[in-house]
Amino acid sequence: MKPQSTRRKPPVLVTGTHSSASTLVGRILARAANVAYVHEPFNIENSLSFDRLPVSQWYFYVDEDNEAGLADAFDDILAGRRYVSGCLWRLQRARDVRDVLRVGKYLDATLRRRWVGGRPIVKDPLALLSARWLTSRFDMRTVLTIRHPCAFAESLKRKGWTFPFDHFLAQPRLMATLLRDEREEIEAFATSPRPVVEQAALLWRLLNRIGLSYAETDGRFLVIRHEDLVAAPEQTMTAIVEHLDMALDPGARRAIDELMDRENPVDPDPNARLAYVRRNPDAAVSRWRTSLPESEIDLVWSQTRGVAQSLYTVA
Repeated sequence: MKPQSTRRKPPVLVTGTHSSASTLVGRILARAANVAYVHEPFNIENSLSFDRLPVSQWYFYVDEDNEAGLADAFDDILAGRRYVSGCLWRLQRARDVRDVLRVGKYLDATLRRRWVGGRPIVKDPLALLSARWLTSRFDMRTVLTIRHPCAFAESLKRKGWTFPFDHFLAQPRLMATLLRDEREEIEAFATSPRPVVEQAALLWRLLNRIGLSYAETDGRFLVIRHEDLVAAPEQTMTAIVEHLDMALDPGARRAIDELMDRENPVDPDPNARLAYVRRNPDAAVSRWRTSLPESEIDLVWSQTRGVAQSLYTVA
């Protein structure tokens, strides 16, 4: 196995369930000086194939027993190896100027990772189940974002995002360890389609139970609530950068002002630049209170309370 690359500071992982503000935190950190942003290597639909790991399930689980090949591949991503050929592959298939510009952006990130020593900022909610392995294997500093379960459920319901629970069942190592006690419940959801809100409740409980258990036993993890980030963005980001041994420099401060401006639209144009993070932060926190019927709020809270009650109330 190839040794890890020499780096001045450990790489950063920003993870948490999807729709939990990991993208927001990652984008703010990416605007700091001397960093190189890495976009979702665990995402099985990542169109920039040279940023992808060879995984085939959502929330793929890696530990010491199945890391063969994946450890080297992830180290290549952190170090910026094998990207030139990937950029050339992508350029050959570019359909328009936007595709060319995207390749240029990733090539720039590659140069900063490999030759200038830019610190990798890996933003990937799909890496959540593998976060313990990543943090230990690569000595990463990890930020775990978490969001109120009802806000998570409302977001998935509004977007119509369902989850294929058979992707958990397709991972024998995961089912034999972290999800062993929930096998029957997962099999039921995989066999018979359930409403999005019910799926969201189960997914929130499973993923955050595991993520919080990692953070409880490893000081390299920092847990950040989305609600705290919205209520006090500069203070919360200051706590994050201090944990990461970074600075809240002018670039990151401008990103906070831009992405968390309370004048941002509640429902931005999905085609607008950075629409997925440049939205009204207060609405993102509170809209579940008026959007979800009381019956769904009760359902979500009853299903997640055991994990959520140390961080949230339903009120």
